[in-house]
Amino acid sequence: MYSKSAKIITSDLLNRTMSYKVKAYIVPEKSPTSPVVCLPRKLNLTTDDIGTPQKITIKSVTVDSLDLEIVWFDDDYLDVKLPKSRIGPGESIDVIVEIRKDREKEIFAKSFTIRTGDKEGTRFTVPVKVTPAKRVGGKSRSGGG
Repeated sequence: MYSKSAKIITSDLLNRTMSYKVKAYIVPEKSPTSPVVCLPRKLNLTTDDIGTPQKITIKSVTVDSLDLEIVWFDDDYLDVKLPKSRIGPGESIDVIVEIRKDREKEIFAKSFTIRTGDKEGTRFTVPVKVTPAKRVGGKSRSGGG
């Protein structure tokens, strides 16, 4: 419990000062601020990952069904696919993200945005970053050339 108090000086000759006290119970919010949890929250890839589909799991953490919609992604760099648009309470889906093969030599940072379809109009953005693959002796860390 929290409490605050203040003294108020008045012009009343019989009551020159008054005390004012407020007591409050802080109730923690039981639901998260976003209707979904996204794992991982960002994709950090290397150039070796280009052409390999990557997966981001979106889980509903509300009591309502959600109508998901991809509202933006840079299609010059990314292919983003949502296997279905409606998920129920507690359900999860995997968003498939693939870097376009014609970008295999490039390093970049892009993102995509999904709208959840809840009454608050929640949107969330997932960053996607591609960096050069680590090379050891002319070979990538994964053993390729």
